[in-house]
Amino acid sequence: MDIKYSYLGYSLIFLSIWIVFYILRPDLRRRMMIFSLIITPLGPLSEVWFLRDYWRRPTITGSLIGLEDGIFAFAIGGIAHSIYKVFLNRAAIQSDDQPRRGWLVIAFFILTFLPLVLLTGLYHVNSIFSSALSLFLIAALTWILRSDLSQPSIVSGILVLVFFFLVYKAMQVIFPGAIEYWCMGCNPLGIRISGINIEELLWDFAWGLAGSTMVEVVTGEQLQKR
Repeated sequence: MDIKYSYLGYSLIFLSIWIVFYILRPDLRRRMMIFSLIITPLGPLSEVWFLRDYWRRPTITGSLIGLEDGIFAFAIGGIAHSIYKVFLNRAAIQSDDQPRRGWLVIAFFILTFLPLVLLTGLYHVNSIFSSALSLFLIAALTWILRSDLSQPSIVSGILVLVFFFLVYKAMQVIFPGAIEYWCMGCNPLGIRISGINIEELLWDFAWGLAGSTMVEVVTGEQLQKR
């Protein structure tokens, strides 16, 4: 297939997974939608750094920022939020023991971009490492405040990593050579697992760790078996 559509195809695969989760769990739909919409603008914003030193993924319009960036961010937002709950049949309920922490929304936003601004902007550290560090810091803050969420976070990280890996393998079949074409500085360590850059897998795991429990640590909810 035309490599021009490879990033769109990649994003739509994740959107398809999002739709499956949305159908399977009616009780998660509202939160999935809200969290996905919150995460959506972060996709295009992060391209400010990624397009400089990481990749050159094509958009169907040929523009630097494309609709695909929003679709991808929207999809992985809802997937990270719901993947643990879907696979382990968990639901979020309000806890009398945990306070709401609305201030974390601002803290998460700062942690998302501070390493990119400082490490990549000032010291030219590859943006994939700065972004992954942001996510690990968010996960660590979540674990410090809510130790009960560390296990769901780690399991989610593994599940998200597995899903990304499978999507990459599908891309190798549907759009052969696309991932290599996207690559500009996306494999600074020079290590690949089954043809997939280890830096990408590191970021995927970090996103699962962070994105899976952001909502619960803000709302003060806990996860329990349905």
